[in-house]
Amino acid sequence: MATILNLVIVFLGIFGMVAFSLARRIKEISIRKILGAEAKNIIALFLKEYAILILIANMIGWPLAYLATDHWLSNYSYRMQQDIVPYASVLVIVFMSAFVFISALCFRVAIANPVRNLKME
Repeated sequence: MATILNLVIVFLGIFGMVAFSLARRIKEISIRKILGAEAKNIIALFLKEYAILILIANMIGWPLAYLATDHWLSNYSYRMQQDIVPYASVLVIVFMSAFVFISALCFRVAIANPVRNLKME
C-alpha cells in the first residue's frame, strides 16, 4: 500500500513538473512548430530531457534505498538477500508512466495553434 501511495506521489510530481515546464515554454514550442518541427520532434525533445532527470533520480535513490533496506533487514535473524528486480521494475514503471504523461501533455501543446499561443502577448 505504501508503494502504491509513493508511486502516486511520484506521478503527481512528474505531471506537475511537466505541466509547469510546458506552460513556461509554450512560446518556444510554438516557434519550433512555426519553423517546421513536427509534434513527434517536440515530444522527443521533452522525453529526452526528462529521461535524463529520471535516470539521475534513480542513480541517487537506488543506493540509498539499498543501504536503508540492508540495514533494516540486518536486524532480523533470518537474513534475506536483496535482488535488483524490484529496483529495476520500479524504474521501468516510472519510465513508462512518465513517458505516457509527457507524451500526452506534449502532444496536446504540440498540436495547438502556434499563432494563437504567440498572439497572447
